[in-house]
Amino acid sequence: MRRSIRVTREERQRQIANVTLKLIARYGVHGATISRIASGVGLTRSALYRFFPNREAMLEAALDLVVERVPRWMDESSGSDVFEHLMDMGRRHAPIGRAEFESFTRPWFQFIAGSSAEHVTHELAKRQLAFVQDYAVLVESGKRDGSIRQDVDSNLVAWSMMMWGWANDVARLVGLEQVMGTDTSIEIFRRMLRDIAGPSRTDSVGPADEREDAG
Repeated sequence: MRRSIRVTREERQRQIANVTLKLIARYGVHGATISRIASGVGLTRSALYRFFPNREAMLEAALDLVVERVPRWMDESSGSDVFEHLMDMGRRHAPIGRAEFESFTRPWFQFIAGSSAEHVTHELAKRQLAFVQDYAVLVESGKRDGSIRQDVDSNLVAWSMMMWGWANDVARLVGLEQVMGTDTSIEIFRRMLRDIAGPSRTDSVGPADEREDAG
């Protein structure tokens, strides 16, 4: 006889969130219906509500899965100081974007497109502000290690990084692969960083540094 495998409530909730996220990537927020979610998980509609009170809660759980992937851009980058850490983030954005396109980029923009109708605008904004704050904290660390100028507005730099990332993601969404990770995209990021280079980086940021990074 086949033995059924019992899953915990938390495991089932995560399964439902994963299925919801895949449906959002494929059909958009409006297309992630209760019927499709239930079918994808292999539960009845009524059984689905034992794990989430409503569809909105399922959407927020799916959004949480997207948010889990965001710190990868900062966490998987590194450098001898914060300036180099930020520069590495610029280089790594395109490879991470390719790897996470269906699980992050596409569903994230689907959430944005459908947020007003699904009442998740507040949750999107809250999470976005948290990302920017993390980047601003990193810039502040750069001021302490001397690789970032003291007079730099850390929040402005953090938002500039976020907007650069958005622009690259949109380019991928509309099929402009020739922009993603190319010298043009990376040069825009590099110029932004040259403007905030601190005393310990003043002598090292120049044409030679650019040639090395471009290679």
